[in-house]
Amino acid sequence: DILEIGFGMGIAADYIQANSITSHTIVEIHPQIIERAKAWAVGKSNVTIVEGDWYEIKDSLSTYDGVFYDTWGEEDWSRFGSNIASLVKSGAKVTWWNNNDSATTVQNIEDVEYKTIDVDPPSNSYFNSNKYYLPKKEY
Repeated sequence: DILEIGFGMGIAADYIQANSITSHTIVEIHPQIIERAKAWAVGKSNVTIVEGDWYEIKDSLSTYDGVFYDTWGEEDWSRFGSNIASLVKSGAKVTWWNNNDSATTVQNIEDVEYKTIDVDPPSNSYFNSNKYYLPKKEY
């Protein structure tokens, strides 16, 4: 059971769907991106699109085996680290967009160690980095 916060261009959603997963819940706040996510989800019976701000609806969400957090300009980022435990099952894997290995960046969460992984995203107009900093902590 996977929770994806922020659909964006659907790149991560495609990768998530390429695996054997039971459910894929996507929380999205932007009206135009919600429509894109709904169109993408057609024919995918294990996908649920939840409209709204993840922080405002977090108490209505289930718990998950994995969480992927990738939002842009999100005001509740500082609350993500302190709310992870309420969103995950024991042993869950949690990751979030972070292309900065500095321990002082806002995307880092205290007491989380990172490993670098190489990625090969499709070409797009706003992100073409080939490094991603993946947290090693298990919840």
